[in-house]
Amino acid sequence: MSCMDYEQTYKLVVDIMRNCQNSELLIMLLFLFLPLLFLTNIRWTNGQNSVDRSKADWKVAVYEHKPVGTGKDPPVQLMLQNLRAYAAAATEAAALGARLIVFPEYGLLSTASYSSRDQLLKYLQQIPTDPDPCESSSALESEVIKEISCLAKSHGLTIIVNLGTIHWCNHTGKSNPQCPPDGRFQYNSNLVFNERGAIIAVYHKYNLFGERFFDTPPLDFVTFTTPWGVIGVGTCFDLLQSDPLLRLIQERRVDAVVLPSLWFNRIPFLALYEIAEGWAVRTGITLLVANVHSPITAHVGSGIFGPDGVIDYTYVTDVSSGGQLIVAPLPMPVKGQSRAVPSALILNSHENDQHAFQTMTNGDLFWYTALGEGINQNTIFCRDNLCCQVNYTYKQEPQHPGYFALGLFSGMHTENYTLYNEMCAVVRCLDERHCGDGIASAVGGLSDLSLTGNFSSGSYAYPTVLVDNALLASAGQWRFDRSRQVLHGSESLKSILVFGLYGRNFAKDRS
Repeated sequence: MSCMDYEQTYKLVVDIMRNCQNSELLIMLLFLFLPLLFLTNIRWTNGQNSVDRSKADWKVAVYEHKPVGTGKDPPVQLMLQNLRAYAAAATEAAALGARLIVFPEYGLLSTASYSSRDQLLKYLQQIPTDPDPCESSSALESEVIKEISCLAKSHGLTIIVNLGTIHWCNHTGKSNPQCPPDGRFQYNSNLVFNERGAIIAVYHKYNLFGERFFDTPPLDFVTFTTPWGVIGVGTCFDLLQSDPLLRLIQERRVDAVVLPSLWFNRIPFLALYEIAEGWAVRTGITLLVANVHSPITAHVGSGIFGPDGVIDYTYVTDVSSGGQLIVAPLPMPVKGQSRAVPSALILNSHENDQHAFQTMTNGDLFWYTALGEGINQNTIFCRDNLCCQVNYTYKQEPQHPGYFALGLFSGMHTENYTLYNEMCAVVRCLDERHCGDGIASAVGGLSDLSLTGNFSSGSYAYPTVLVDNALLASAGQWRFDRSRQVLHGSESLKSILVFGLYGRNFAKDRS
């Protein structure tokens, strides 16, 4: 029976109830018709039908923008130059049916030139109070914000854009003791414009990454609502932290997160698209990530990632390539997804009799042990209060140099930033001095993998899987057991570059 059939049936029952004078006939009709109404996938509200949301799709877009202009350009003109590329991407995305688009962090300012707070000031925008910036006639209105508002309005798009913003304050009084001496807060901000061009949400980046001319704002949890669901807002380095994103999704109902980024990729463990996929799978939350497109500086890789892995992404390293647009439908959010942090897994720690060696990987001194050949092998490797266990089948390919090794690291990462990491990973080694770091070509011979570790209680482990040429594996080639923090590879997973668990211990960050 079609939706229209049920709607007609519903109207018929209502008419009979209104007009029927025979109570016995009315009861008999209700017994006949009411089961039909309750067995459908139609939800009735005030006589109107609403299709089950799990059967609908909602298209979204992310744009990996290649910045243009130079620091010699006047600030507003520099941003407007880059906005023209945003407008072209938004036009194309809307034509393809997208309802929302995410632009990258520093997309309008990547080529700006400043070396002090005062020099940065000329690039900053004051957030307007006018509910419709596109139609505002105020002489104080930001030309940049006005352009974005009109872009959202003309295409009926929700737009997430990253800007530098300014908030004036009084540093001489007692009302705001946090006010900087120059009388202004300077924030790295994401603005959310709805399809009518109104600013509906503002998020100031909480976890700054060497951005000494911006201020750290008070912790805030920012969301906005769409027909698809509730969406949280973060920026770049927030992805590796507990606040605000993990607390946001644990304490509030959030179906997805948008993440403008300016992220430098570093394989084997710290490519943006790799971490983003692992975050989405680990949390069960859809993640929309837009990076800047600058292959020459390793700023590439954007995408749309869901609880089951990558939905669509781009990773184009050709230095002559331009901006990359991704448009994809989102499946409706699944309610009731568990987001709890699992308890620690117990592995039998023992003195390792296998040969072990240490070498630097991603700036950390890892312990490694080479994997031996054989079918259905099992290796448990323990160092520094962390044990990693891998089950696998391995037949080395003699035409390729090197071998696979199981590596682990437990400690504070201190290169460029400080984070406490607990990591278990199978990576390709060329020799004992070179494991994983910068190796992009994979080899075969390794299969039937499963990997786990006895991470500290409260540690958050993200799966990280890359194959040949530092690409993401195809959907279905691996899965992650969230409750036990176990990573499984399918029979179809070949040419492995890294098969790992990137664990974050947030409590030890602070200690």
